[in-house]
Amino acid sequence: LKDYFVNGGTTTYTLQTLYNEYIRHYKSKELAGEVTACAVRKYELALQKFIEYVGNVEINSITPVHIEGFKYELLKEFARTTASHTLVKVKSAFIYAVNKGLIRINPFAQLKIDRSAEEVVKLDDIEVEMIKRKHLIGRLDRVRDLFLFQCYTGLSYADMANLVYGDIQ
Repeated sequence: LKDYFVNGGTTTYTLQTLYNEYIRHYKSKELAGEVTACAVRKYELALQKFIEYVGNVEINSITPVHIEGFKYELLKEFARTTASHTLVKVKSAFIYAVNKGLIRINPFAQLKIDRSAEEVVKLDDIEVEMIKRKHLIGRLDRVRDLFLFQCYTGLSYADMANLVYGDIQ
């Protein structure tokens, strides 16, 4: 309401406002069991990083030039895959803004986000055996055992971290 009167009858919709509304929307998905708290946190971090890059400007002022600059800034700090995941999260907030009628044109519309996965280098049997036989002390011994458990079962780290005794049959 204050923005409405300060700006002479028009409301400004800033990135921070979009952030607040989109995260509120995403948290409602968490409460419904559609997404995890970890996913919500990743969206929060991605949007915060974008706001840090461009500032808390009106969302209508964001252009593809801002997006490209943000992409290159991410690539300086992160691997290509992490940068792509961050861009996807920010893009989803702008799709939300378009769907809500807050902006007419999505500045992400022309950006092609590379989602190809990097090739994973797999350990062969000899390397796994070397890890198995390696003598480690204390906590590292347990870390090795958990890593080997993942190797033998194919569980991801997240699945293993959430594993409880009741899950085992």
